[in-house]
Amino acid sequence: IRRGATAPLPTSTTSPSMAAKGDDSKGLKLRQNAMQSRNIIIAIGVGMCLCFVWLMAAADSYHERRITKMQPNNGIVKNKPVRRKTDTGVSVFDHNLYKTVDLKGDSSTATVMGLAAGYDLPTYMGFVGSLRKTGYKGHIILGVAPDVAPEVLEYFKYRKVTPKILKWVNCTYTQEGNKNDIFKKTKCSHPYSDIKIRWSRFPLQRDWLRDCKTCTGPILVADVRDTLFQLDPFGPGSPPVHGLQVFEEDKSQSTQHWLTRWPINQCKHVTYYETMLCSGTTIGTREAMLKYLEVMYEEMKVWIETKECRFDINGDDQSIHNYLFYSGQLPFATAIPNRQGGIVNTIGVEGSKLRKLHAETNMERDNIDKDAAMIRDYDGASGKRWIGKQFNIADDEGMFTEFDGTRSRVVHQWDRFGKPLLRWIRNSGFYEDPIPQ
Repeated sequence: IRRGATAPLPTSTTSPSMAAKGDDSKGLKLRQNAMQSRNIIIAIGVGMCLCFVWLMAAADSYHERRITKMQPNNGIVKNKPVRRKTDTGVSVFDHNLYKTVDLKGDSSTATVMGLAAGYDLPTYMGFVGSLRKTGYKGHIILGVAPDVAPEVLEYFKYRKVTPKILKWVNCTYTQEGNKNDIFKKTKCSHPYSDIKIRWSRFPLQRDWLRDCKTCTGPILVADVRDTLFQLDPFGPGSPPVHGLQVFEEDKSQSTQHWLTRWPINQCKHVTYYETMLCSGTTIGTREAMLKYLEVMYEEMKVWIETKECRFDINGDDQSIHNYLFYSGQLPFATAIPNRQGGIVNTIGVEGSKLRKLHAETNMERDNIDKDAAMIRDYDGASGKRWIGKQFNIADDEGMFTEFDGTRSRVVHQWDRFGKPLLRWIRNSGFYEDPIPQ
């Protein structure tokens, strides 16, 4: 090529129109490949979503199968399927409520709570002293009356008890034509003047637990007057706590008892034939206990506002407790059989039966009156044993036992055995827990 000459254009056998068609074909293929890739990604995403939905449904099904389905039997309902919300709208479908806590013998993060207004110092010593003497290292929170004695507060300080001073106020729930309390008892506990004073322990304990940021371990809420401790409830050898634990009474005591049958049937028009659950002691993880106390309070407000659900009796918190469990509204709760290795031994039914039998036997055998018969020792009592071995109630040291003979950790309703046991407790010094001088 000479300088300044124009270089010849490259020759091609393809016409311009054919080249354009080739470019279009390549672009079409690229677009088709892109669409296919997008569709594949969409399909994968949809598949993952469906898998997630399926897994959630499977998890839901698993938790729902934890509660026995409703089995009508001659008009008596066994159990109803679990629901995600209670009748009052409280959500109870939270996987955190099913967690298990195992302290492995270290009770320092555990909590024991109770409403203990109006008791004398020996009663507090029986509850608190027996608990601390087991080696229990956790929190103790007790609600006490506004006029609590200084000696009680001094004892609490010694035993590291957190007192919650209650405040009495006028009740705000009323009945038509009656400006005072429906049950003509005008005293309620602040800030829960909308429910019975005996019920207020449930929302109060919820508040105390919320305020205690270091109460991270399992929780025991218990009646104070008739509960004693023989072993650390959360100490060495104690079983792990899963969700909420509600405690059965003796198998012979069912929800056909008037305390549950009458109020539940009148209020909810349903009857259950199940083992009686005691509302005096309940155990749970922090999350489960907070939820339980919330559910109880919300249900109590409904009962106090509904005319057919108002009962001028003590103990109808146990009616509500049983109704909520057997209607499936506490799906995170497990009923623990009595005297079979659970943390609490609710001994009241057996105690009442044996005391009655003890009185009748002595009256007939020795021709004495009932008062004299009730004072006598139980048959087989000797040394530290306050009741005979044949009854399978206590060991040779006088301590309450499970059915297999092992020592119970927490004993509830122990006073049902009457004066022979009270005399043994007094003579053994079990309740003595003086402040060291």
